Amino acid sequence: MGLHVGFLDTDMTNGFEIEKVHARAVAELTLAALEAEKDEILADTGTRASEESLSLERPLYLTF
Repeated sequence: MGLHVGFLDTDMTNGFEIEKVHARAVAELTLAALEAEKDEILADTGTRASEESLSLERPLYLTF
């Protein structure tokens, strides 16, 4: 299983003014995906947007 996630809301990212996802939410998504026998988890809006842009002429990951 591939777990794709951006920044988690943890002590390490405290003070960063960026979109973060709660670790508990990622854990719940992961457990649900395991039960559903999924092979990939896109755990936040940033990773979903990146995946959706892969077929574009200029994917999101090339804009940084």
